[in-house]
Amino acid sequence: MYPGGQGDYAGFPGCGLLRLHSTYRHDLKIYASDEGRVQMTAAAFAKGLLALEGELTPILVQMVKSANMNGLLDSDSDSLSSCQHRVKARLHEIMQTDAKFYEEDYEKVALLMGQEG
Repeated sequence: MYPGGQGDYAGFPGCGLLRLHSTYRHDLKIYASDEGRVQMTAAAFAKGLLALEGELTPILVQMVKSANMNGLLDSDSDSLSSCQHRVKARLHEIMQTDAKFYEEDYEKVALLMGQEG
C-alpha cells in the first residue's frame, strides 16, 4: 500500500497511497458522524494512513466531513416503520420504569432469549 513497501507496487517508487495523497489530496474526504470524538478519531486515522504531519485540527477541517450533513447517514426516525416506532416507544417506557426485578422476571427473559435461538 505504501511506496517502497510490499505487494504489486514494491518495485515502483512513488506509487501507492502516499502518491495518490499528494496528487489528489483535495479530493480525498473521510466521512464521520458529527460527534466530536468520532471526527477527531477520523482525523487521527487520516493522519496515520497518509503519514501527515502537524496537528489534527487542520486535518479535521480539510479532510473530515460530517456524514449527517451530507445525508449519508440515515436519521433514526426517518427509516423506522410505524411498528418499529411502537416497539421503540414501548422499550423506552419499560426501561424508564422504576421497578424491581424478581427471580421469575429473570426466568421470563431467559425463556424469551431461548426462543430466539
